[in-house]
Amino acid sequence: MIYTGTFSKTMMPAMRIGYLVMPQETMARFSELGEILETGLPLLPQKILAQFLNEGHFYRHIKKMRTLYQQRRRMMLEAIEAVFPGLFEFELTDGGMHIVAFLQRGTQDSALAALWAQHQLYVRPLSGWYAQTQKRYGLVIGYTNIRSSAQALEILQRVATETRALMQ
Repeated sequence: MIYTGTFSKTMMPAMRIGYLVMPQETMARFSELGEILETGLPLLPQKILAQFLNEGHFYRHIKKMRTLYQQRRRMMLEAIEAVFPGLFEFELTDGGMHIVAFLQRGTQDSALAALWAQHQLYVRPLSGWYAQTQKRYGLVIGYTNIRSSAQALEILQRVATETRALMQ
């Protein structure tokens, strides 16, 4: 099994450096291919990132960000429940930077996402992720820009009246 990833979300979008985690026995072949395929990525950012990883800074960064995002997720979940009690059912995970919120009733997730996006909320309709005819409706809600419980409540209250009207 080979795992691939990128540092663009965990570090910064401009980093543009990816990684592979693979079995030891495949390393030689991948090294050969790596010498053939030139990426054009400057060596200095790669070396800086390697030192950052080797010195344990990346682990500390991830640990700090995980704690921060857990707090922001909690603030957003509490605000959603306070402003829209019973409207959503949540699928919670241990990590990530978004909340999956299924609508308890209604199918207007696209209209709802468009409305919320006009008010500093980073949302996408959930139904767009389903290819089958049996769709679920809801929102994929980003919360990384939420700084406080008060801010989360204030932003959601801006869309409360129109959201309730859509869900009728």
